[in-house]
Amino acid sequence: MKSANDVAMALAETIGGSEDAFVQLMNRKARLLGMRDTVYANPSGLPDPNNVTTAYDLALLSSALMRVHPARYAYFSQRSFAYGNQNFMNHNHLLGKVDGMDGIKTGYTVDAGFTLAASAARENRRLIAVVLGEPSSAARNRDVTALLEAGFTVLKERGNGVRLAVTDALPEAQHPAFRSGPQIEQGSNDDAKSTARSSKAKARPRSSAPTKKRKAH
Repeated sequence: MKSANDVAMALAETIGGSEDAFVQLMNRKARLLGMRDTVYANPSGLPDPNNVTTAYDLALLSSALMRVHPARYAYFSQRSFAYGNQNFMNHNHLLGKVDGMDGIKTGYTVDAGFTLAASAARENRRLIAVVLGEPSSAARNRDVTALLEAGFTVLKERGNGVRLAVTDALPEAQHPAFRSGPQIEQGSNDDAKSTARSSKAKARPRSSAPTKKRKAH
């Protein structure tokens, strides 16, 4: 998916009649989907102090996307597409690298950090992993991969009668809940390869746990 904030505004005004009216529709839909900790303040997801969501709520949204639009979901697995004389690459660089990966959406804002809602299917089982607030695209890719691999390991072991939790299968050094240390301000774009500390950076914990609220993107 290619982020296009101007297109998001145009769609909002066309469907809702105005930006504010469309935001009300977004929040109403979020409640219907069970996204109790999400509040949308604008159609684009650009920084706003009132934009809040959680990893759990984004997983609910991802699941609804697959359930309601199964035919369109296939677009998320395209690694590139051509439009006119331009070729646009998918920002989800885990496609083709993680077994069964077929989506979903990367994101980046200074407030939200590097984010990724990802899904993979193996042996007729599908998992969704959501990581928010990472300092780089490499970090988000690492942790999404760790979460998915741990999840599939747990499914396999439970199928063999072994009692195992996802936290037991995660590499401790990579598990977001176990990481600590100074916070690093995110880069300037979704694929930044290096980061720099900003004097305006606000320290905040990084975790894929659904109880941690994050700015929406």
